[in-house]
Amino acid sequence: MDTTILVVEQLRDRPTADRLRRLLDGEPGVAGVVALEERGEIYVKHNPARTPYTRLLARLEGEGFRARVKL
Repeated sequence: MDTTILVVEQLRDRPTADRLRRLLDGEPGVAGVVALEERGEIYVKHNPARTPYTRLLARLEGEGFRARVKL
């Protein structure tokens, strides 16, 4: 399992954080999601073979969110 940190520009409030958490937690290979709206970051624990970070980014962008991986 890997943990990927995603920075989402529109993540500024609790309802958005809850929506993003539910969205990503439903992906196959994702074991857990923590969204910190005060930092604009989402921590995703996932199996990179089943759900690479590019899929996570594509899922967010498909819902209209602008996101990037924090290095």
